[in-house]
Amino acid sequence: MLSYIGKLIIDQIVQISHGKVSSSSNQIWKLVIIEFILAILSDVLNRAITLMDSLLGDLFSTLERIDEDFLEGFKEYLGQNVSRRGEGKISANSTSSYFNKVRSAICEAYQKKMIKDNPCNRVKGIKGEETRRQYLTLEELQKMAATPCNIEKLKQSFLFSALTGFRWSDVKKLTWDKINYSENDGWSIQFTQQKTKNIETMPVSDQAIKILGVRKENEKEIFEGLMYNTWMNDQLKKWVTAAGINKKITFHCARHSFATLHLSMNTDIYCK
Repeated sequence: MLSYIGKLIIDQIVQISHGKVSSSSNQIWKLVIIEFILAILSDVLNRAITLMDSLLGDLFSTLERIDEDFLEGFKEYLGQNVSRRGEGKISANSTSSYFNKVRSAICEAYQKKMIKDNPCNRVKGIKGEETRRQYLTLEELQKMAATPCNIEKLKQSFLFSALTGFRWSDVKKLTWDKINYSENDGWSIQFTQQKTKNIETMPVSDQAIKILGVRKENEKEIFEGLMYNTWMNDQLKKWVTAAGINKKITFHCARHSFATLHLSMNTDIYCK
């Protein structure tokens, strides 16, 4: 393109010098400006291509440097004081989870032929500890239902999870248009599981629906503003303590407690 514009400029100059074209200076300047702009764009494009080539080259070079020593070093690093708060070690299960994520990324890079060798085949993983899943009994859930919580949305969503078995991620994105009612089947919720992406239709109790409060616009999130963070977890702990329960409870424990309620079907958690 640049050579073509340059040829046009030369042709215009030649024609002017032979008196074949008059008043063509404006045309020449336009062509010069176009050539100048194209030259700049060409330079920028070449620089971008060079930069991308350099970055991609560094990326593949870095991936190739990942070997057994790197992975063993990462395992050793995870065993040090690397908690978020900067004090103490992370749990064995968190260590195992972090290391497995790195292993998965390397294995995928190998499958996609981004690296020639997979060092994960020669490095042992980190074994996590067996944990006892914590849950709340029916009596404990009744205590929590009777105890005020500083964050009403937290209380509603936790008890709703305990009554339905919903994961936190599914509770968080639940909207009012997913709540349905029919004379024959009663209340039900149609939703796409965040984890499995499967579309489910689940019958729910009147008690679970009652917890949700007054229905709003269909597209509105039922638990709008609900967050999963350290501050919210602290509020949950305070609520659990205020209810007189001496257990380490997270939001996920509500889902585990669903089985307890299921065994005591039709029992009202608001009974005293």
